[in-house]
Parts: sequence; structure tokens; C-alpha cells
Amino acid sequence: MTNILERLRQGGTTFEEVESEILSTLWDLDVRLQTATIPMETYRNDKGNWWMDLVSQAIANASGVQVKPDSVPGASETHNVDLAFTSKSGPIVCVEVKAQGNPGYVLRGEQKPERRMQSDIDKRLKEVKYTSMDLKRKYDRGGVSSILSLDREQDWLEWKQKALPKFYALWLGRKVAKESEALLLKKFREAEKYLNGIGALVYEQQADGYQQIGTFKREFSVSNMIRTIASDIRSEASKRT
Repeated sequence: MTNILERLRQGGTTFEEVESEILSTLWDLDVRLQTATIPMETYRNDKGNWWMDLVSQAIANASGVQVKPDSVPGASETHNVDLAFTSKSGPIVCVEVKAQGNPGYVLRGEQKPERRMQSDIDKRLKEVKYTSMDLKRKYDRGGVSSILSLDREQDWLEWKQKALPKFYALWLGRKVAKESEALLLKKFREAEKYLNGIGALVYEQQADGYQQIGTFKREFSVSNMIRTIASDIRSEASKRT
């Protein structure tokens, strides 16, 4: 796990250049879980922290700016944002980083089933949608009144894209065979109406490893989203220098 991070930290390496290695690393990590050489709690923490570190460093490489966790007051409550680029006037770009799904494993002699992405994806998507809107309500300079008509979805979408902070979510998801690809895509598409963008590296097991699912890579490319996030950061940073 540290090898990919070190390559990114040395600079000059993009997320796209390490995508295949990410899947190989996840396969090795899941084998360790299944063979009980790593406990579930450690597995979950290591996987989540590793994914966030990868995303953070990839954004830094692409933008030249380090993004870090931050506690950001919203219109209704304070949100602990996974990664943020902020100025004195408030947050400019926020990124939530999610990792879901794991294979079956043995706990105290009992076989536990594999965990699907859909097990709690609705909860996670609601969290990012709410956080995005709560922060935009507070910090958008035009305010909600800048939406021409809440009855026209296009006006809503245009306001959402322009309002600060720009808000993104980057997903890492292990899809199991019985999960509906179409349903997962539908959920991401609907959530994207509340965010500036979603990237989703969704993968599934093949005979000898993991393979990224092409429809998610085409529609919710993590590499493309990192480039978009970096562009937003560079654009806003240049206005403040």
C-alpha cells in the first residue's frame, strides 16, 4: 500500500498512472482479510485511510495545493469534510472520500458474508448531498435567491454548479456479483444533481484479481474528476494571490 503512496508523494505521477496498481493492492489486502492475517477493524481503517491519502496526494500533484481534512460550519451545522481548500472567506473546494464493500471473512470461527456497496450507499449519498447543499446555502455569495425558479431543474443545476464551495465525492467500491450495476449507476446519477461531480472507482472480482467496471470508469472517471478538482483549486487560488 505504501509503494503507490510513495510514488505519488515523489511528484510527477498522476492518479491514472497508478489505477491498475490500486486494484492489485486491494486484491492483496482482501486476501489478507480472508485468510485472517489482518483483523476487520484494521482492514477497514487501513483501506479508508489509504484511499483518502491517495486522493489527497493525487489532487496535490495535479493542483500544486495540499488539501486537508477540515471542520467547516454550514448553514445548519458544522461538517467534518474529508478534504478541503479554504480561504479566509470560507471553503472553496470540498471533497468527500468514501470506500465501501469487502469480501467475506471469518470472525471468531464464524463466516461473515461479503459486504455489498448497496448495504449503506443510500446513507452515504444522503450525507454528501446534504453537506453539499448546507455549505452552498451558507457560502454562496448569490444566495438561494439567485436560483431563477425552483420549478425549473436546469436553473437549479446551474446554480449548484456555480455556487461555492465546489463539492465533490470520490468513491471506491467493491461490487459483488448479485448487485445491480444499473441501480448503482442510477443512484450516483441522482446524487450528482446535488454535487459538482462524482468519481467512482467501482470494481468486481474476476478469476485472478479485481477489474474496474467500464461503465463507471467512462461516466464517473476518478482521474477526470481529480483533474476537474485541481482545475477548480488552481483557478480559485490564482484569484487570491
